Formats: sequence, structure tokens, C-alpha cells
Amino acid sequence: LYFYSELLGAIMYCISDEDLEISQVAESTNTNLLNLVKCTNDEFELSPLLQTLTHELSSHHIPTRLAALRWINMLLEKVQSEMNKYIYELLPALLRTLSDDADEVILLNLEVLARIALLDKNQFQRVLFSIVSLFASNRHLLEVRGSLIIRNLCTLLNAKSIYNALASILGSDENKNIQDSANLDFGTANINHTTCTEKKDVEDKIMTETDTINNERELISTEKILPETCSSDTNTSRVNQTATSPPSSISNNEQNNDTDPRIFLATNTSTTITKGNSTINDLEFRSIMVQTLNLILLTARELDELRNLLLVSLEPNASIEARALFITMFKCWCHNPVATLSLCFAAQAYELASELVMQFASIDVTVGFLMQVDKLVQLVESPIFIQLRLQLLQVHAPFHPPLLKSLYGLLMLLPQSAAFSTLSTRLATVATLRDNLHLPPPLPPTTKINNEEKLQSNSSEVPTASTNLIKSSQATNNEYNTSVNAIGTKHVPNMTELLQVFQAVQLRHKNAHQKTILDCSLINNSNINNIAPISSIISSST
Repeated sequence: LYFYSELLGAIMYCISDEDLEISQVAESTNTNLLNLVKCTNDEFELSPLLQTLTHELSSHHIPTRLAALRWINMLLEKVQSEMNKYIYELLPALLRTLSDDADEVILLNLEVLARIALLDKNQFQRVLFSIVSLFASNRHLLEVRGSLIIRNLCTLLNAKSIYNALASILGSDENKNIQDSANLDFGTANINHTTCTEKKDVEDKIMTETDTINNERELISTEKILPETCSSDTNTSRVNQTATSPPSSISNNEQNNDTDPRIFLATNTSTTITKGNSTINDLEFRSIMVQTLNLILLTARELDELRNLLLVSLEPNASIEARALFITMFKCWCHNPVATLSLCFAAQAYELASELVMQFASIDVTVGFLMQVDKLVQLVESPIFIQLRLQLLQVHAPFHPPLLKSLYGLLMLLPQSAAFSTLSTRLATVATLRDNLHLPPPLPPTTKINNEEKLQSNSSEVPTASTNLIKSSQATNNEYNTSVNAIGTKHVPNMTELLQVFQAVQLRHKNAHQKTILDCSLINNSNINNIAPISSIISSST
């Protein structure tokens, strides 16, 4: 057992040998050794094994990287409690492997990360927070592999838990500058048991200083650097203090796993983001991340269960957990207006959607915004929103007016384009439906109330044609509303508060964008008074 790590290193080196016979023998030997370790009841030291496996994750050969991931996966399954002590050092190497060029390596790596997330709640939060931070520091990875990573995590784990956790991370004000804590040092991780105590000492020192600086868990200034050196047999890593403030106390025991996931980032962070652009970059990342998550939510088959949960989240008999999920996602989705509207469509919160569309007049309408609206119209025409399109036929349903208003609001936002023509044609079809069914026009709520009072006060008078029409319309509406009572207007808890959250988030985006423009300007507030007015320049020249 003592020589497992040395044997494994030699086997890993030969697995990717160009000689077919050597690679086949090495593969067979690796399988036998893996089964031997998996079945043994004897104790063995994990640190040398993990050090070898972590080193092999940076191999240039795909078979070697796959073999290393299979070993880590087996160890996580065999000795969970022991492996929990080494996640701190193992996670950076796994996160770096998410940028691998081979899909099979990424898929197996995601399985390993999913096993780590299942160890306990803290590890679950740590894995997801680290992935979000990785996306923040590597936008290309988010664009190229983001969908693959999120969809497979939802398959391996629970989609509801994944989206709830991601929405909490992206929507929380405690993580105002994800970008500042995102540039992780994904260099070769060094699994050395003797360095754990030193790294914990660094964490304790970080916590002591940050608690003194800010007791409200705000971000630490990126200008304050705390260098510490953790030596090992193979390399030396420098720790920079650019993380968020951790909890007020943490055990010095290296086996303590209740560490805030952001403490993990503290010892794997390098400060490369300029202070002036950190806020706008972070808000921009959140918007892009929400857009990606929303597209996956609306199109991926792996998230059918989550979509069904959102569909009933606002029903009268919906569970508290389902309602809380919608509210959490809505507050996070507010970073992207079009994504927020599509979330309301997915949950059939049409009243909230109609109010939300009217808020779009106060936000910055960019080309990217219009492109997202265009894509939303295409999604409305896709099978995912077939129920929404069929609900347009229920002209007497209480949700029909706000639904129609929301879609017409989208139509007003669009310029003359193919998407405009598509949505306009569908809404025109709905408009002629009432005429084709020979139904009376709907009466405004105030008109209905006034006419009811008038009918009651003049009950002794002879009914006229108009009163008969009103009574007929009311009878039809009452009869139809009784039949569709089960699918009536869904109640959105604290709708006014949710709209205020949307306005506040969009105001942050607008202010950050304006601040960036002012920072880039050659004329600032300090010297603007020194510029001579135009009139004085003209007079002096004459």
C-alpha cells in the first residue's frame, strides 16, 4: 500500500504511450490496481495518491487525464469522509480541467465535481460558487462550454437545487464583485498534507483582518494584499487577499468543512481587475450569466421538471418551496430584463409580465436588448410555449387581458423585422377570434361596476337592448370564469415589491454604465470649470 502512488505514477505515464502494446498493458494494470484499492479494507494514505493524480490532470494526453479522473471518482465513492479533507486542494485542479478541449474529459470531470457537491451542503455551495467565479474570469468558457456544464450538472444533481443555488449566488448583494474574486489561480494544485495547516493559518489571518475592516460582510478592497507562501516539494504558491469577508469565526482544524465557499477563493485569487471597471464588469457578467441560464431553462430537456415546478409555483395550492424558488429566480433574473419577462411567461405570471413590459421604457434599449427580444419571440413560437399560445384562445379567462398586453408590449418594442411580422400576425389572428365566435366585446372593470349599480338602481325600469347586452356579457363571463376557475389568474406574492427589485437592479446597471462613461471621459468634474465658454472664445477672437 505504501508504494501505490509510485506505481500509479509509472502506470499513468505509460497509459498514453505511442506503442499500442505498452498502452494496453498499462491500461490493464491501471484497472487492476484501481480495483485492488477499491476493494481493500486496509488503510492507506491518500495524500501521495492525490498528489500524483492531480499532477496527471495536467497531462497533455487525454487517456491519462481520463484515468486520473476515474481514480478520483473512485476515491470519492470509497472514502468520502477522508476525501472531504482534501477538497480544498483538489478543487482548483478540477476547475482548471473544465477548460479541457476534450468533451469526454469535461463530462467525467463534471461527474467528479458532482460527487464533491454531494458530500455535504457546504461543498455543494463551494463547487457552484467556484464554477460561477470561473465563468466570471473566463467569459470564453461560459460562451463555449457554459451550456454543457450547466446542463450536465442539472442531470447529475437536482436541477431545482442547481438553479436555486446559482440564483442565490448571482442575485445576492453580498457578492457584489464576483469579478474581483473570480480570477482563480488554476495552476497545478499541490496535495501535500503538511501545507494544510499553513493554508488554514492564512485563512485565519485573512478573517481577522477582514472582520476588523468590515463587519457587514462587504468586499475587501482589492488593493490590500496579504502575501503568504506555502512551500511544498514541487512548487510554491502565493496567496493574495482579494476575497469576500468570511464568517466571523472558523475552526483552525484542517478537517473543518463549514468554511464559507468564498474563503476557498481567498487563497486562489490574483488581483487583475482594475478597480474602476469592477462594478460594471460584474453586473455585465451577471446579465450574461442570467441570459445563459434562462436559455438553458427554456430549451433543455434536462430541465423539464424544473419548468413544470415553475408552472405551478404560483398556483393557490403551490408549496412554499415552489413559491420561494420563483421569487429567488426572479430577483436574480432582474439583471436581464428579457430573461425576467420570459421567466414570467414560463410561470404564467401574466399580470406581473404585463407590468414588467411597461418598465422597459425606463431601461437602456440597446442592440443586444432588441436581439434578445427577437429571440424571445422565436421562443414564443417554439413548442416550449405552446400552452401560452393556446391560452390566447381563452378570451374570457381572467389571465387573457394581461397576457395579450404583454405580447403587444413585446410587439411595440420590436422594430419592423421578421419577428415583428410573426408576432403581429399571431396577435391579429387572436383579435379576429372574438368576431368569428360572435362574442360581445369585453367590458372594462369600471364600466361593469357602474352598469351593475345602474341596473340595480333602475331595476323597476323596462330593460333596454343595452342592458340586455350587459347582462348577457356578464352572464357569459361568469359562466366561463366558473369553468376556467382552476386556471385563472395566478397570484404573484408581493408583486409590487418584485417590481421595485427589478427597478433597483436596472438602476444599478444604468448607474454603473454611466459611471464607466464618465471614467473614460477626458473631461471630469474637477476641470470642467476651467474650460472657457464658447461666447468668451468668440469675443476674444473678434
